[in-house]
Amino acid sequence: MGQCTTNQIVGEQDTRSEDDDDYEGGAVNAVLNLHDQYKFDCCGFIYTWEIYVRRNVITPINVKVQAWYDSGSTWTRRGENDITATDDRNENVIVISPGNRIRVFPNDYIGFYEYDGSVITYGNGDDYRTATFTTDKTTFDWDTATAGNNRDHAIHARITPSEIPAFTNLDDTVAISNNEVAGTVIFTLAASDSDPEDATQLTVAHTGSTGFAAAFFELDTTTCKAILS
Repeated sequence: MGQCTTNQIVGEQDTRSEDDDDYEGGAVNAVLNLHDQYKFDCCGFIYTWEIYVRRNVITPINVKVQAWYDSGSTWTRRGENDITATDDRNENVIVISPGNRIRVFPNDYIGFYEYDGSVITYGNGDDYRTATFTTDKTTFDWDTATAGNNRDHAIHARITPSEIPAFTNLDDTVAISNNEVAGTVIFTLAASDSDPEDATQLTVAHTGSTGFAAAFFELDTTTCKAILS
């Protein structure tokens, strides 16, 4: 799949059902979930995280919730949100504001780093990897990390499709005088993307012109200017 078309939940939907919390005496603080329910299958933004928090934890407590992808020789962190849990033995729902959301892609996976202490609970489940980080990491070889096959973690991400960019000033016609010379700018395209995460990444490109358009016009994709050839 490519672009997400509807809002989706990726991860353990019923986080309350995964409520064991004795995570090997707290020795583990980093987890990558590799079961299919924690895998993203389309491109979109994470706008909300939900986690279930272990009992008797002193709140507020922070955890870094993450998306990772296999980049070939290692794994690369796609992005992370540092969220704050405020309610122990309960679901914690954290909304991520636009501008801070993680854009995920197909085959990304949910992970987390509990740098502030053990937070997220678990239950019986499937494939995952665990590690002990001394500092936050942007790359890590999860393939060689400790493997487990009997835990699902009480975390999920809610994703929403990204907005489609659009031209904002297209006219039906542009009048050009017969006296215009080559190099004259006849029109400057304007485009916008309402996703703030994409504001600095929007580019304009074209597949190439043929016939009359190819002979008389060119598009400067840096300035978005249509120019007489």
